[in-house]
Amino acid sequence: MWTPLILAVLQGAPAPADSQPAFRPDSAALATAYATAEARELVRQARARRGMIDGSVFRYRAAVRQRLSVGLRALRRDRLLYRRETAAVVDWRRDGPTTVEVLGAREAVPVALPGLRIPDDLEEFVVGMVPRPGGNELVLSISGPGFAWHPLVEGGEAVYRYAIGDSTDIRLPDGRQIRLVELRVTPRERDIRLITGSFWIERDSHAIVQAVFRPSRDFDLERDLRRIDPDDDDADDVPGILKPVRLDVRYMTVEYGLWEMRWWMPRLVLLDGSLQLGPAHFPVSFEITYSDYDVEPDRYGLPELPPVMRKLAGDPTARARPFQHGTIVTVRDSAGLVTSAMLPGSLYDEGASLITESEIRDLGRRLGALPPTPWELERPRFSWPWQARRGLVRYNRVEGLSAGARMDLGLGRAAVDVTARLGTADLEPAAELGVDLPTLRRTWRAAAYHRLAVADPAVNPLGVGNSMNALLFGRDDGSYFRATGAELRVAPAPAESRYELRLFAERQAGVDRNTDFSLPGLFDEGWSFPANIQADPADQLGVAAAVEVNRGLDPGGFRWGVRAEATAETGDFTFVRPGLSARAAFPLGRPLLGAVEVGGGTILGTAGDATIPGEPDGRQPRAPRQSLWYLGGPATVRGFRGAAATGADYVRGRVEVATAFPAARLALFTDAGWAGDADTFRAGAGLLSAGVGASFLDGLLRLDLARALNPERAWRLELYVDALF
Repeated sequence: MWTPLILAVLQGAPAPADSQPAFRPDSAALATAYATAEARELVRQARARRGMIDGSVFRYRAAVRQRLSVGLRALRRDRLLYRRETAAVVDWRRDGPTTVEVLGAREAVPVALPGLRIPDDLEEFVVGMVPRPGGNELVLSISGPGFAWHPLVEGGEAVYRYAIGDSTDIRLPDGRQIRLVELRVTPRERDIRLITGSFWIERDSHAIVQAVFRPSRDFDLERDLRRIDPDDDDADDVPGILKPVRLDVRYMTVEYGLWEMRWWMPRLVLLDGSLQLGPAHFPVSFEITYSDYDVEPDRYGLPELPPVMRKLAGDPTARARPFQHGTIVTVRDSAGLVTSAMLPGSLYDEGASLITESEIRDLGRRLGALPPTPWELERPRFSWPWQARRGLVRYNRVEGLSAGARMDLGLGRAAVDVTARLGTADLEPAAELGVDLPTLRRTWRAAAYHRLAVADPAVNPLGVGNSMNALLFGRDDGSYFRATGAELRVAPAPAESRYELRLFAERQAGVDRNTDFSLPGLFDEGWSFPANIQADPADQLGVAAAVEVNRGLDPGGFRWGVRAEATAETGDFTFVRPGLSARAAFPLGRPLLGAVEVGGGTILGTAGDATIPGEPDGRQPRAPRQSLWYLGGPATVRGFRGAAATGADYVRGRVEVATAFPAARLALFTDAGWAGDADTFRAGAGLLSAGVGASFLDGLLRLDLARALNPERAWRLELYVDALF
């Protein structure tokens, strides 16, 4: 819904009066809409200007380059789901049809299909890359629901406030001076159809020279679809496991360049956002650049012939709207589209490929200066355990069947959530109260809680997979303890670099196994779940941090990643817990890929009062049992249950050889790991396994059959998501 707004800003013209939204600001709105009289006059003059490219432009030619990317941000690494790149030459003329000659075009779906291909809808797609002077689409949602309202719409005072920001002067090589002034726009309410932004306007021509803006809030399918279109019931057709469905547009920017010291012509369009489907986040980016202009002025100043006159003269492209005569798309060399020199060097380049690093830094500075959106109390939303989302239902050997309910309350710039749950086996109420404060680059979260916590998050014991394994197969890989306290978390926006920061103060206590119910137990009276770890009671104050770097988007090329993490705690136990892991995947020659991962960690600290499980009496731990390192499971050593090896120090590694086709791969692997006290390490004492696996969609879904080889021998089948390879 936001792509048309980008095109509208490019076109920069007011809509016809009969198609504008019926904004009728009252006297109170008019009195509070403008911070100063200067802001009022600037908006009036900008509204009066018709068209981003003035009437003196008779014809222009320009080179256009575009890139559209959709990724997937998962727990272990990012993936590129789809990318399209296009290059063309646009020939626009006022008195005839626009011609677009496509010189380069390619698209890829890396997780499913190898290689590059020409887009099927190429001709339809490139039409949207043409900025049309004199268009009437500055206001979008003018004739129906579903679009954003431009801040320069007539009567916009009813929904926006305006203020003058910074100003700057640009001196041209011929000695002339261009004066620019910033118009800051703030919505009166948090409506998905309103934006907050910064618009730089030239004082003399009142043309929009630069615009940076974003929606006043993210789009939520269940909350907003019916509000935009009351007849649209598509939200009801979305499975609950894919909810919530949200679109968060972090920013949009449009910039213009002064061509031949006379015309402001579009130079750059950027969009960056993230689509959320349930627990998955899909970063979305869109880039267009315009360059190499050749502009012809109207030498005689003659007005355009009315559409009726052109129609009578035999012009089949005559339309009722000015400056629009249709678009003719041509492809001269279809065989060379994929390898065109106008396209970037590689389709798998990371980050923005069409703008420079200095432009990215300048954009970040301008984004940080955008006006904040207003506070607003929204209607609370409730989630119940029978709704397939948010992890409100789970099963494990401590809680049994645990069901929860959640309330979300939006406050505009912040959000409050309350979650309560109760397990059928332990009958221990659990609750969490959280406050989220999202910003452009990160989200801050403060929470107070009394909850079941896990000693080894890598096996995701509170997720759907472990719950199903526990109930249906009697396999609960979690190691649990009870935590009561408060925390402050800082996490990046979905499209930002990966890092985590957590400050916490909590009381930790042990929990027992409270149920042995599972499907295998119905057929074997002697069957039971293994006992839970004997967590040490501890009052702890700590900080935990992690940073991860991933490089490489080509599923068949070289990729690598590094993750560093550390936890520092004090209280009943004082220790530091650093860890480091690294991985790489690389081609071995058609049709095989190789992959390797290594990791290790230790605990540095003073001795406690309890002994290490499995060690001789008198050996004292450097940290509570729930803070030791745990090995076992798909994330560390396949073929073993969770917590198969535990200790204050650990090392592990894995090697894998797989077929190269990303949609479906067969793999052979071997894993090895050791955990314990470094003083007691001896060769051959660790965990060792080997097996065969099947990977789908570049590891989004993984099935492994692993054989434990040391110190025990057993088979184990693992089905999980987001594999490293």
